[in-house]
Amino acid sequence: MKMHRRLALLLALPLLSAGSALAQSGSWKNTAELYFQGASMSGTTGIGPVEAQIDLPFSKILSNLEFGAMAHYRGESRTFAVTADVMFSALGATQDGTNGLQTTKVSADEWLVTATANWRATEFVDVFAGARFTSITDTITLTPFTGNVRTGKLSQSWVDPVVGVWAKVPIGSGFSLEAYGDIGALGGSDFTWMLQGRVNWQLSRVVGFGLGYRALYQDYSTGSGTDYFLWKVTTRGPLLAANVSF
Repeated sequence: MKMHRRLALLLALPLLSAGSALAQSGSWKNTAELYFQGASMSGTTGIGPVEAQIDLPFSKILSNLEFGAMAHYRGESRTFAVTADVMFSALGATQDGTNGLQTTKVSADEWLVTATANWRATEFVDVFAGARFTSITDTITLTPFTGNVRTGKLSQSWVDPVVGVWAKVPIGSGFSLEAYGDIGALGGSDFTWMLQGRVNWQLSRVVGFGLGYRALYQDYSTGSGTDYFLWKVTTRGPLLAANVSF
């Protein structure tokens, strides 16, 4: 896990350092944000010969979230911006299989770090390129009605290059609409995308809040036999954010 944290920081720290240096020149605006996302998960995960379907609604995610920490940084000038988004979640959930004949327990500790370099295409729209680092420690336990328990555990890390569009449009009285979308297909994942929409309220020059919805899809597989790993999962749900600008 220490190595995973170091890799995540390697993606994020250059952007934070650049933003701090430019902020001292007075031509740079920094926004640091903490947020919480309560999400549902659906898809398929597999470890070696053990494969399980994930279908956890939002209500179960809340009850089975063991720990979560989420933060976002954006630094911007009139023509350029950098962003870093860091999300860690530890999830443990149990669900019944078909006709209650099998119990599936999935435990996933996941790091997600997305870093981008943005070019201001218009006053309200950025286009960007970047990378998303994913690290997952996945454990699956299948308990059939017969009692023949099957367990698999594996850790995997990968990086996906991504490109996308970000837009933020003011709508008056301190409110704005924000949209984000990216896609990636040339890295570790066969295909990945992220979409986010939110409403922002700027309470003052320093303090702001956001309410929105985010969805992330990842289709990643590697290895064979006992080393086979599959993570074909969509995570989606509402998010609540608080930020400071300086």
